[in-house]
Amino acid sequence: MPLFQHDQNGITQTQQNLGINGDKACGASCILCSAAEFGTYAGQPNDSDAKDVYQRIWRGQNDESEVSKIVGILSGDFKLKAALIEDRSKTGKSGLRALSSDFDNAYLAYKSDVQGLPRDRRAATDPFTEADFDGDARLMLVVVLPNGLTHWVLARRWNGSISVMNPDGGSEDTLPGLVAWMNAPFGTTQTIGAVDYNFAGIVLRVTQ
Repeated sequence: MPLFQHDQNGITQTQQNLGINGDKACGASCILCSAAEFGTYAGQPNDSDAKDVYQRIWRGQNDESEVSKIVGILSGDFKLKAALIEDRSKTGKSGLRALSSDFDNAYLAYKSDVQGLPRDRRAATDPFTEADFDGDARLMLVVVLPNGLTHWVLARRWNGSISVMNPDGGSEDTLPGLVAWMNAPFGTTQTIGAVDYNFAGIVLRVTQ
């Protein structure tokens, strides 16, 4: 199956009348690209559909997307399964939450949102493995920008390596060391689409 990309910034012009800047439409872009790659969404992901999805998953205008709503759209609209995986060393109180109250508050809001969803909370030294990509799985990763804001990127196994789509620009990078970076301590950055990110330890694994 081919890979798809979508630039979240493309929805900006279509939403000006609503006062929405489109800067947090990354979840919508990852949803549509995953569905397109699994064949449950027809054609190239476009700005109009991304806008519609974005408006259904946000918590508030220009605010973060809610994971529960992302899971609901993946399953309801596109007949895909989504499973949450967490690295407890990063999401626990001694992880990135200890670095700032902003991280702690964001995690508590996330935890409340996903309360009804099953979570695979892994405590192993290397919680993520190449096997997480088995079954053509698409991994939506929560990453952290240098300014502390969170962002979604989409990782898949492709031609024997790992390819990552960054909705901020709709770029595609081959990153064979992605799993090692996911298992590295917070503060270890990875460049994806010309932006340096940290990994927040949260993954939404999408399968058919």
